Amino acid sequence: MDALYGLGGPAWTGGGHPVDRGVAHVLASLRPAEQLADRGAAWFAAAVHSMYATTLLAVGLRAEAIEMLERSLAESATHDTSAYRLRCLAPLAEATGSVARLEEAEAALRAIDRAWLYGADAYVSVARGWHAHGKPERAREILEPLLEASRRTGWLAPLAKARAPYRNCAQIAAVRPG
Repeated sequence: MDALYGLGGPAWTGGGHPVDRGVAHVLASLRPAEQLADRGAAWFAAAVHSMYATTLLAVGLRAEAIEMLERSLAESATHDTSAYRLRCLAPLAEATGSVARLEEAEAALRAIDRAWLYGADAYVSVARGWHAHGKPERAREILEPLLEASRRTGWLAPLAKARAPYRNCAQIAAVRPG
């Protein structure tokens, strides 16, 4: 799983990499995993589809990401595991801008008693969604448990994913009038 988790790193972390450099490689690397996911376990399918779709969003292929996430969200409904659903729901909420989906994804994240490091993309997607709706304070609140857990455990991938959106929200909140 960690090997797949890291494939989209440049696109996901906002680390200053030009979008066109490496994107074709990342997408080509994820395609075989997506094909396997369609025949594999539900948790693997949800994880791969959400990672692939998150990468598609990062490179501007929004319609393709939405199509993949809607399909995967529907497939995840056949399983009674909220994490499968959340992996697809959060980036779908970000991609579509749906307030109802953002609220549902946020409620699912808040129901988790400890930060879900493997679900870093879900936190970041919900934060970006609220940020896009002009709610940077709400976005920061979503990211805080992930940032704290990442720092505490020393796991750098979730920390890297959450830092840039968190700073962006903090800057906007700092210049907002009272």
